Amino acid sequence: MLTFFIIDSIWWWIAFSTFGGVFLYGGIRENGWVLLIDLIIYILLLQWVFNAPIFKTIFSNPGLMLSLFVGYFVVGTSWSFFKWYMRVSDFAKEFIKKKEKWVQGKIDKMSDPYSLDEYMNEKWDHAWDKEWKSYKKAQYFMSDRPLAKESKSDICFWIGYWPVSVIVFFFEDFIRRIIETIVEKFKTIYERIENKVYKDLK
Repeated sequence: MLTFFIIDSIWWWIAFSTFGGVFLYGGIRENGWVLLIDLIIYILLLQWVFNAPIFKTIFSNPGLMLSLFVGYFVVGTSWSFFKWYMRVSDFAKEFIKKKEKWVQGKIDKMSDPYSLDEYMNEKWDHAWDKEWKSYKKAQYFMSDRPLAKESKSDICFWIGYWPVSVIVFFFEDFIRRIIETIVEKFKTIYERIENKVYKDLK
């Protein structure tokens, strides 16, 4: 059934590498059309050039194919929930950072013993809330917040092409998040190093 995976066929490996590279490129760009065209051409190439029984396998196992089809989209839908959560969470974190920067700017102008965390929580009052909401940069930032009704193409991509989306997430987003977490955790150490080096500079 899978005899077309012949490792000593140099042409198969060339085709696999080429179409695999294009597939990953489409995944990084989240371009569903690139992925779809690439996949169709690759399947036709396997079927008619490498004599792989692709269509025969599909039509001779309808029950299995249907189960795989349903399972594929169940996994894809679950993956889309995760991706959407990550996207809106990233926006929320960035929004809080901008808000903290705005609050810190106000604190710097005051001779006040309270910390940033205190002003962001119990010291946050109605006047500050009103002023923040009227802050132009906050308004512009909120207007760019991700909304599901405006992100249908991205959600469809995550559902339809979740395997490549998972690969891209692991090698791009996941590793980046780990590095950012490490940097954040050891930020004080980096600051101590720079203070030690810079203290004698005039």
